[in-house]
Order: sequence, then structure tokens, then C-alpha cells
Amino acid sequence: MRKSFIYLALMMLFLAGCESMGQLPPQSEAVMRQQMSLDPAQIMADLAPKTQQTLDLGPKIERKLTEQLDQIRRNFINESQRSEDGQWKSFNVNLNFVDVDIRELAQAMTQVSGVNILVGDEVEGTVTVKINNVPWDKALDNILRIKGLSKSVDPGSNIIRIQKPETVLARDEFERKRLEEVSRQIAAKRIVSTQVTEIFRLYYTKPAIVKKQLEAIFGGNTGAAGAQATRPPGGIIEITTDERINSIIVKGTQSEMELVAKLISKLDIRTQEVLIEAFIVEADDDWQYELGSRFGYRNTTGNGTSTNPTSAVGGAVGDLANANIFSRPVTGAPFGLGYLFQTTASQLKVELTAMEKLSLVKIISNPHVFTMDNEEAVVIDGVQIPYPVPGVGTNQITYEFKDAALKLTATPSIVGDGNLFLNMIVNKDSPNYSTSPPSINKREVRSKLLIQDGTIAVIGGIYDQTKENTVEKVPLLGSIPLLGSLFSYTRKADKKTQLLVFIAPKILN
Repeated sequence: MRKSFIYLALMMLFLAGCESMGQLPPQSEAVMRQQMSLDPAQIMADLAPKTQQTLDLGPKIERKLTEQLDQIRRNFINESQRSEDGQWKSFNVNLNFVDVDIRELAQAMTQVSGVNILVGDEVEGTVTVKINNVPWDKALDNILRIKGLSKSVDPGSNIIRIQKPETVLARDEFERKRLEEVSRQIAAKRIVSTQVTEIFRLYYTKPAIVKKQLEAIFGGNTGAAGAQATRPPGGIIEITTDERINSIIVKGTQSEMELVAKLISKLDIRTQEVLIEAFIVEADDDWQYELGSRFGYRNTTGNGTSTNPTSAVGGAVGDLANANIFSRPVTGAPFGLGYLFQTTASQLKVELTAMEKLSLVKIISNPHVFTMDNEEAVVIDGVQIPYPVPGVGTNQITYEFKDAALKLTATPSIVGDGNLFLNMIVNKDSPNYSTSPPSINKREVRSKLLIQDGTIAVIGGIYDQTKENTVEKVPLLGSIPLLGSLFSYTRKADKKTQLLVFIAPKILN
């Protein structure tokens, strides 16, 4: 009887323990959140030296208006004089001629258009034409084409010449030979003129790049470092490079040296640098509301009222009713993009750290890298997995290594008005050791952004859903058939997370 009483008492104790195991006091969750919350002041104090160092390297952007950008878009270098083609005003006319001599037609077109038209002595014949509401110059072109005649314009004088094609070809051949003779005379004078040789020291650009650009302008020769380039007919400047002292050597006339100096002053300039800081996190479904509340944005509830949460980094709470913290929300679509305005990378790091303490997000990595404008920056953190590959012709086995790593690739392009283009690829590849050889789970985000300097872009939309069923039971008693369910508890979890990438670029002066 005593043993039965003891068994009954133990059973009641176990039942009471199982009942209390799945229930928490009403205020325990709030107490836990309060205990796990971080002290923003202490965090900011700990991060103050690093934050100040980042700010010292950070940009001091001058916001330029569109008119100011248009002024610096073009840099005048040199002006080459040349004659312009004839210019005249085109307007519609009506023509109605029957068996009219081509010379009389030319005189009539001169009176109508005000443009001088000359007809060669070899031109003869009559014209019958009826044209309504056609530009006079187009009408003349089509009439001459039908008659097999050619029209040429004397540059700069607004004189139209009408001749037979063979006469025009003979005249062009004569002009070509005349210009060749003039070119030879100029080349002969230049050869005997004073030549100067100068060494131009380059600071930010490679000599081969500047040499190629100058040759495209002057049509010059190529020459290896320390070698004498051959001067072509016409007297084009000679350019050689010396990679050892990062210089180019140019030989030509004094006026050509002045033009080369102007070009180099515009080409050999310092390339701006960009600091790219990224926060790669995994977040649950509640991260957006939590982040918005921490940055002080209003959230409108279903009945139209609004709440004003307090940000952990301090500052007044925003009065933006019905506002979202992003220009476009990140959630709710297969792929999302948003922006955080008036938020620094240090503030974001503090808030993400606090949210990680509350198990809302998990910071996977926080890479930051410096790179030059239009240059690719790559950060890789992970492992290489060997995969056996049979050898060719032998019994030996070689191994091929594949990356299973977190990789950030970014290429910034500075616009000049405080914005920049950002071409970005984020890979999060993780090994799956449940298979042999291990497979690689790939997660990748590719994006091209136009982002304002100092703005944080948020890219997300890669979801991962995990379902778990965990059975908790009392030892021995939980395994009793039929009665074991009284001493066990099944915990079901359906967790949905997404990969988010926060990108914070800063242009450095």
C-alpha cells in the first residue's frame, strides 16, 4: 500500500512538472527582453575610437547642382580651325516647269532660295517637273539625280555648283594632288624646324595608358621604353615610355609640347577612393518592424492609430505617419530593394547588434574594403573543399578545390554629384557535409544600384524555410506505451529566414 502511494505521488509530481514546462509566466518574455537589451550609450562609447577613425577617412561631399556638373563635364583643350559647309534655310516650295532649260531652273531656284547656284559650261538639257510642298534643296537634289548631274557645295561661301560627275571627279583628283604637295611642303618645313624633347612625369596614371591616348589624338608612332621611334611623313610627334620612372618621353615642336602638357594635366589626375562596408545578416519575419522602430519611424496600426517607438541610438522619433523605413519595402517580393536614409553605418551596426541579441537577426559577416573608382573589390571568407578527380593515364588521384565561402564583389563608379553606381555580387556558399563528397549550398545576390553617398542600400529576398519537430519527454516515463504521451511534449517550429545585405558606400576625398 505504501509503494502504491509513493508511485501515485511521483506521478502527480511529474504531471505538474510537464504542465509547468510548456508555460512561462506572463511577464517572463518581457523580462528576458529587458535583460538581453543592450546599453546604447556603452556601445557607442566602445565604438567611439573606431567610429571616429572611419569618419576621419570618410567623405566631405559637396552637393553639386546640375548646372555645375554641366560646367565641369567638358574641359577645353585645343581648337582646330576648319571651314564649315554651306548653311542655308530650307523651306517648302511648289515647282511646275515644262521643258525648261537647266540654267533657267537654276536661276529660278536662286531667286527663290537666295543661294547662289553656278552651272558648269558642260551642263545642258531641259527639265520638266511638277513638285508640291517639298523643301527646295531636296527638290533640287532629286532633279539633278534624275538628270545624272552632281551637286557640290563650296565650303563657307554658300555657293552650289552643278556639274557633270566626270568633271567633279577630275577636279577632286586635282585637289588631292595639290593637298599632297602642300603636305609635303609642310613636312619639309617641320623637319628643319626646332624640335624639343621633354619628359613628362606621371603620378596617377600608367605611361602605357597615356601613350595610347596621345597616339589616338596625334596619330603618332609606338616606341618601347628607351627606344627611338621612327618619325612618319607629316611630322607626327614621337612618344616613348619609361615604366621605371613612370614617365613618357615626347619629341615634337614647342606648340605640340604645350598641347601635350594640357592633355596630361587633364588625364593624370588622382582617382577617388570608395569605402564599401557591408552587413550580411540572416533575419526572421519581424526584423523590418523592429529595425523601423529602432530608427524612430512611425508604424500605423490597423485602426489608424500610430505608435512611436524609441531608437536605441537616441534622437527624436520621426513624425512620418504611414511611412516605411525603405523607399521600397524589402519584404513581400521574391527580390527586394530598399534604402535607409539619414542613417550611418555605425548606427546600423549598433541596431543590428541589439537585434542579434534578441535573436531577430544573425550577423554573418561585416566586411569593409577600400577600392578606387571603377575598380573591383573582392572579399572572401570561407573554406576550400577538395574533390577527388581521377588522373589521366595514371592510377593517381588528384584533387580539385572548390570554394565554399562568403564572397563580396563590388565595383563602384562615382557619378560626380554625390551619387555612385554600384555593381555588386554577394555569394554565400556553405558546405553540406551530410553527403559524400559534400555538396555546396549556393545563395547569391546580384544587383546594380544608383545610390547616394552616405545612403545604406538593403538588398534581400532570398528566403530559407526550416521546419523542426522536437520531442521532449520525461526519462523512462515518456517511453511508456499509451501513457508516455502524458510525460512528453512535441515542440513544432516553422522558421523562415531571409538573407539580407546592407551596403554602405562612402566616397573618400
